[in-house]
Amino acid sequence: MRLLCRSTPRNDSKCFVIGCAKHERRTTKNSIMEYLLYLNASAEYLNMGIGNKDEILYQISGKTIYHSQFIQKYFKNLLELSKIENKQIKEIILCTGPGSFTGLRVGTAFAYGLSNSLEIPVFGINKFSILVNKLDFIEGNIICIINLNREQVIMKGYRCKERKCKVILRQTRIRKNEFVAKIKSIKKRRCYFCGEIYKSELKILIKNNFKNSIIIPDNASQINLSDLLTYKSLAKKL
Repeated sequence: MRLLCRSTPRNDSKCFVIGCAKHERRTTKNSIMEYLLYLNASAEYLNMGIGNKDEILYQISGKTIYHSQFIQKYFKNLLELSKIENKQIKEIILCTGPGSFTGLRVGTAFAYGLSNSLEIPVFGINKFSILVNKLDFIEGNIICIINLNREQVIMKGYRCKERKCKVILRQTRIRKNEFVAKIKSIKKRRCYFCGEIYKSELKILIKNNFKNSIIIPDNASQINLSDLLTYKSLAKKL
Protein backbone atom coordinates (compact mmCIF):
# COMPACT_ATOMS: atom_id res chain seq x y z
CA MET A 1 0.00 0.00 0.00
CA ARG A 2 1.27 3.46 -0.81
CA LEU A 3 0.59 6.44 1.38
CA LEU A 4 1.01 10.05 0.34
CA CYS A 5 1.79 12.54 3.08
CA ARG A 6 1.29 16.26 2.68
CA SER A 7 3.16 18.30 5.21
CA THR A 8 2.50 21.83 6.41
CA PRO A 9 4.83 24.33 8.11
CA ARG A 10 3.23 23.30 11.40
CA ASN A 11 4.29 20.22 13.30
CA ASP A 12 1.74 17.97 11.70
CA SER A 13 1.57 15.78 8.63
CA LYS A 14 -1.59 14.83 6.79
CA CYS A 15 -1.53 11.42 5.15
CA PHE A 16 -4.00 9.58 2.97
CA VAL A 17 -3.99 6.32 1.04
CA ILE A 18 -3.74 6.71 -2.74
CA GLY A 19 -3.09 3.13 -3.84
CA CYS A 20 -1.93 -0.29 -2.79
CA ALA A 21 0.04 -3.24 -3.99
CA LYS A 22 -1.47 -6.64 -3.34
CA HIS A 23 0.68 -8.48 -0.89
CA GLU A 24 0.33 -11.73 0.98
CA ARG A 25 2.37 -12.54 4.04
CA ARG A 26 3.28 -16.19 4.14
CA THR A 27 4.98 -17.03 7.37
CA THR A 28 5.40 -20.07 9.49
CA LYS A 29 6.11 -20.41 13.17
CA ASN A 30 9.82 -20.80 12.43
CA SER A 31 10.18 -18.15 9.71
CA ILE A 32 9.70 -14.39 9.45
CA MET A 33 9.34 -12.47 6.21
CA GLU A 34 12.30 -10.18 5.56
CA TYR A 35 11.96 -6.68 4.15
CA LEU A 36 14.08 -3.78 2.89
CA LEU A 37 13.61 -0.13 3.79
CA TYR A 38 14.01 2.30 0.87
CA LEU A 39 14.75 5.95 1.72
CA ASN A 40 15.31 9.14 -0.28
CA ALA A 41 15.61 12.42 1.65
CA SER A 42 17.84 14.20 -0.87
CA ALA A 43 15.16 16.49 -2.34
CA GLU A 44 12.16 18.54 -1.22
CA TYR A 45 10.03 15.38 -1.09
CA LEU A 46 10.75 12.87 1.65
CA ASN A 47 10.19 9.35 0.28
CA MET A 48 10.20 6.16 2.32
CA GLY A 49 9.04 2.67 1.46
CA ILE A 50 9.13 -0.93 2.61
CA GLY A 51 9.43 -3.81 0.18
CA ASN A 52 11.32 -6.91 -0.74
CA LYS A 53 14.00 -7.39 -3.38
CA ASP A 54 11.43 -7.42 -6.17
CA GLU A 55 8.78 -4.87 -5.23
CA ILE A 56 8.07 -1.85 -3.05
CA LEU A 57 4.94 -2.81 -1.14
CA TYR A 58 4.20 0.24 0.99
CA GLN A 59 5.27 3.83 0.45
CA ILE A 60 4.96 7.24 2.09
CA SER A 61 5.84 10.43 0.25
CA GLY A 62 5.45 14.05 1.24
CA LYS A 63 6.79 17.53 0.55
CA THR A 64 8.17 18.86 3.83
CA ILE A 65 9.94 22.01 4.91
CA TYR A 66 11.99 20.16 7.52
CA HIS A 67 12.55 16.44 6.90
CA SER A 68 13.84 16.09 10.47
CA GLN A 69 10.36 16.83 11.84
CA PHE A 70 8.68 14.09 9.84
CA ILE A 71 11.10 11.25 9.14
CA GLN A 72 10.35 9.43 12.42
CA LYS A 73 6.60 9.93 11.93
CA TYR A 74 6.78 8.58 8.39
CA PHE A 75 8.62 5.48 9.57
CA LYS A 76 6.15 4.87 12.38
CA ASN A 77 3.19 5.33 10.00
CA LEU A 78 4.82 3.00 7.49
CA LEU A 79 5.21 0.24 10.08
CA GLU A 80 1.62 0.68 11.25
CA LEU A 81 0.31 0.63 7.70
CA SER A 82 2.29 -2.46 6.67
CA LYS A 83 1.92 -4.27 10.02
CA ILE A 84 5.62 -5.06 9.78
CA GLU A 85 7.89 -5.15 12.82
CA ASN A 86 11.28 -3.43 13.07
CA LYS A 87 13.11 -6.73 13.30
CA GLN A 88 11.77 -7.82 9.91
CA ILE A 89 13.76 -5.07 8.15
CA LYS A 90 17.08 -6.57 7.10
CA GLU A 91 18.61 -3.90 4.82
CA ILE A 92 18.35 -0.17 4.21
CA ILE A 93 18.71 1.22 0.67
CA LEU A 94 19.53 4.95 0.84
CA CYS A 95 19.79 7.56 -1.91
CA THR A 96 23.07 9.33 -1.13
CA GLY A 97 22.45 12.37 -3.32
CA PRO A 98 23.71 14.71 -4.51
CA GLY A 99 20.97 17.02 -3.31
CA SER A 100 19.89 19.05 -0.31
CA PHE A 101 22.68 19.02 2.29
CA THR A 102 20.23 19.16 5.19
CA GLY A 103 18.00 16.48 3.70
CA LEU A 104 20.95 14.17 3.05
CA ARG A 105 22.21 14.69 6.61
CA VAL A 106 18.79 13.89 8.10
CA GLY A 107 18.31 10.81 5.91
CA THR A 108 21.81 9.48 6.55
CA ALA A 109 21.55 10.02 10.32
CA PHE A 110 18.20 8.21 10.41
CA ALA A 111 19.51 5.31 8.31
CA TYR A 112 22.62 4.87 10.46
CA GLY A 113 20.62 5.15 13.67
CA LEU A 114 18.21 2.44 12.53
CA SER A 115 21.12 0.38 11.22
CA ASN A 116 22.89 0.46 14.59
CA SER A 117 19.68 -0.28 16.46
CA LEU A 118 18.72 -3.29 14.33
CA GLU A 119 22.29 -4.31 13.46
CA ILE A 120 21.57 -4.29 9.73
CA PRO A 121 23.60 -2.89 6.79
CA VAL A 122 23.00 0.36 4.91
CA PHE A 123 23.59 0.49 1.15
CA GLY A 124 23.89 3.79 -0.70
CA ILE A 125 23.08 4.64 -4.31
CA ASN A 126 24.28 7.83 -6.00
CA LYS A 127 21.55 9.77 -7.82
CA PHE A 128 23.73 10.38 -10.89
CA SER A 129 24.45 6.66 -11.23
CA ILE A 130 20.71 6.00 -11.36
CA LEU A 131 20.09 8.79 -13.89
CA VAL A 132 22.75 7.71 -16.35
CA ASN A 133 21.66 4.06 -16.14
CA LYS A 134 18.07 5.10 -16.89
CA LEU A 135 19.31 6.93 -19.98
CA ASP A 136 22.11 4.63 -21.15
CA PHE A 137 20.25 3.94 -24.42
CA ILE A 138 21.31 7.44 -25.52
CA GLU A 139 24.35 7.72 -27.79
CA GLY A 140 26.38 10.81 -26.86
CA ASN A 141 27.11 13.01 -23.87
CA ILE A 142 24.77 12.99 -20.88
CA ILE A 143 25.12 15.88 -18.43
CA CYS A 144 23.38 15.29 -15.08
CA ILE A 145 22.54 18.39 -13.04
CA ILE A 146 21.17 18.93 -9.52
CA ASN A 147 20.28 22.42 -8.26
CA LEU A 148 21.76 23.24 -4.85
CA ASN A 149 20.58 26.82 -4.51
CA ARG A 150 20.16 29.98 -6.58
CA GLU A 151 23.90 30.23 -7.16
CA GLN A 152 25.25 26.68 -7.46
CA VAL A 153 24.63 23.34 -9.11
CA ILE A 154 26.26 19.93 -8.88
CA MET A 155 26.93 18.29 -12.23
CA LYS A 156 28.53 15.18 -13.68
CA GLY A 157 29.10 14.22 -17.31
CA TYR A 158 29.11 10.85 -19.09
CA ARG A 159 29.70 9.69 -22.64
CA CYS A 160 27.49 6.76 -23.57
CA LYS A 161 27.83 4.37 -26.48
CA GLU A 162 26.21 0.96 -26.94
CA ARG A 163 24.80 1.16 -23.40
CA LYS A 164 28.24 1.66 -21.89
CA CYS A 165 28.90 4.97 -20.16
CA LYS A 166 32.19 6.46 -19.01
CA VAL A 167 32.74 9.56 -16.94
CA ILE A 168 33.98 12.57 -18.91
CA LEU A 169 33.26 15.19 -16.26
CA ARG A 170 33.78 14.39 -12.60
CA GLN A 171 31.11 15.31 -10.09
CA THR A 172 31.59 19.02 -9.62
CA ARG A 173 30.01 21.80 -7.59
CA ILE A 174 30.00 24.91 -9.72
CA ARG A 175 28.48 28.38 -9.81
CA LYS A 176 25.77 28.83 -12.43
CA ASN A 177 27.64 31.68 -14.11
CA GLU A 178 30.53 29.25 -14.77
CA PHE A 179 28.26 26.50 -16.04
CA VAL A 180 28.41 27.31 -19.76
CA ALA A 181 32.22 27.50 -19.91
CA LYS A 182 32.52 24.15 -18.11
CA ILE A 183 30.23 22.38 -20.57
CA LYS A 184 31.97 23.96 -23.58
CA SER A 185 35.24 22.41 -22.38
CA ILE A 186 33.82 19.01 -23.36
CA LYS A 187 34.67 17.80 -26.86
CA LYS A 188 32.08 19.00 -29.34
CA ARG A 189 29.24 16.54 -29.53
CA ARG A 190 25.52 16.79 -28.90
CA CYS A 191 24.74 16.86 -25.18
CA TYR A 192 21.66 15.55 -23.42
CA PHE A 193 20.91 17.45 -20.22
CA CYS A 194 18.97 15.77 -17.44
CA GLY A 195 18.11 16.46 -13.82
CA GLU A 196 16.63 19.58 -12.27
CA ILE A 197 16.53 21.93 -15.24
CA TYR A 198 13.03 22.89 -16.36
CA LYS A 199 12.18 24.93 -13.27
CA SER A 200 15.41 26.91 -13.25
CA GLU A 201 17.26 29.51 -15.31
CA LEU A 202 19.55 26.69 -16.53
CA LYS A 203 16.96 25.88 -19.19
CA ILE A 204 17.47 29.31 -20.75
CA LEU A 205 21.28 29.08 -20.48
CA ILE A 206 21.30 25.71 -22.20
CA LYS A 207 18.92 26.75 -24.98
CA ASN A 208 20.90 29.93 -25.70
CA ASN A 209 24.36 28.33 -25.68
CA PHE A 210 23.90 24.75 -26.88
CA LYS A 211 21.64 24.89 -29.92
CA ASN A 212 21.99 21.22 -30.90
CA SER A 213 21.52 19.82 -27.43
CA ILE A 214 18.44 18.23 -25.93
CA ILE A 215 16.91 18.84 -22.50
CA ILE A 216 15.29 15.72 -21.08
CA PRO A 217 12.00 16.57 -19.29
CA ASP A 218 12.20 16.71 -15.50
CA ASN A 219 9.61 13.95 -15.06
CA ALA A 220 11.92 11.56 -16.92
CA SER A 221 14.82 12.61 -14.69
CA GLN A 222 13.15 12.18 -11.30
CA ILE A 223 14.47 9.60 -8.87
CA ASN A 224 11.69 7.51 -7.38
CA LEU A 225 11.81 4.76 -4.78
CA SER A 226 11.18 2.30 -7.60
CA ASP A 227 14.52 3.43 -9.09
CA LEU A 228 16.29 2.49 -5.85
CA LEU A 229 14.76 -0.95 -6.29
CA THR A 230 15.51 -1.28 -10.00
CA TYR A 231 19.14 -0.17 -9.69
CA LYS A 232 19.84 -1.81 -6.34
CA SER A 233 22.81 -3.59 -7.92
CA LEU A 234 24.58 -0.19 -8.06
CA ALA A 235 24.37 0.20 -4.29
CA LYS A 236 27.53 0.21 -2.19
CA LYS A 237 27.71 -0.70 1.47
CA LEU A 238 28.20 2.39 3.65
